[in-house]
This record gives sequence, C-alpha cells and structure tokens, in this order.
Amino acid sequence: MTDPAGPANEPVPVRRWPLIPTLLVLAAVVVMIALGVWQLQRKSEKEALIALFQRNMAMSSMVTYPELPPVADAFLYRKSSVVCLEPVRWDPRSGTDRKGKSGIRMIADCRTGAEGPGVLVDVGIGDDFTPPKWAGGTVQGTIVPGPE
Repeated sequence: MTDPAGPANEPVPVRRWPLIPTLLVLAAVVVMIALGVWQLQRKSEKEALIALFQRNMAMSSMVTYPELPPVADAFLYRKSSVVCLEPVRWDPRSGTDRKGKSGIRMIADCRTGAEGPGVLVDVGIGDDFTPPKWAGGTVQGTIVPGPE
C-alpha cells in the first residue's frame, strides 16, 4: 500500500492564505457598510427636503427674493421674481431642461444693485457654450438651492 501524502521524505505543501487580497476585500466591506450607514442617516434629511419641496411648491403666492444669501428654507421652491440689472459673467454647466433635453445650462451671475451680492439665474439650456444675447431684466421663476 502507498502513502497518499507521498513518500515520507517529501513535506506536504501548506496552502497560504492570500493576505493582501483578503485585507483589500475586508477594507472594501468596511467602506460599503460605512456608506450604507451614512445613507441611512441622510434618509431623514432627504425626506425633510422632499416635504419642504412639496409644501412650498403647493403655495401659489410669489415671495420677494431674499436680499442676502444663503436663502432660507422657507423660500426654497417658491415662485419669485428678481431684477437682473446685467449679467456680470456666464457659467456654462451641463444639465437638462424640464422636458428631459440635455445640453449646456447657461447660468448668469447677475448684478442686482450697486452693492452686495447678486443672484444666479438659470436662463435655459443651449447646444453650445455661447452665452445668450441677454442684457438682463425681470426674471420670474422658482428659487432653488444654488451651487455650493
């Protein structure tokens, strides 16, 4: 009869555990769990924002645009109007319109007075980076959170 481990003078190879790949997988698992916990913590914030959006969008009266940023939550998603004396600069960004058409959003940084902050006005979607020929005027729309 023969020995299945081989002759007595040959050592049996020991399988080593792959340490580096195992540590990488464990680190990825920890990161995914942390991201899941973070999303669960943000859930209440998002639900509150959705409730604010639904409440304020249902209000039909227009509000006066706030003079100083940041815009308070009571003004978000409300209809308002503001006078843009002139666009100081244009900030093209990617975006989509209400119908789902994608393109370049043209955001005007408007001067609203001699001093103080202005207002960012999204004047619509374009097909290229060329700013529209718009010299300012009264703008009506919905107040939304601006870029940080």
